[in-house]
Amino acid sequence: MLRTIRKVPDETDRKYLRDWARDEFKRNKSATNQDAIRMMITQANNHLEELQTSLALAGS
Repeated sequence: MLRTIRKVPDETDRKYLRDWARDEFKRNKSATNQDAIRMMITQANNHLEELQTSLALAGS
């Protein structure tokens, strides 16, 4: 996620996304329920794909 965020052209957007990703990891670092962890991974992958698609459409 952080590698893809580096490709975002606008610095303000990059900072927002970087802070959001880090906050999500910190907020969920103590999760132990396997189903919840799988759901979080799925959601993160969906967010990553959306970001990658947006960057591709923007030509970055």
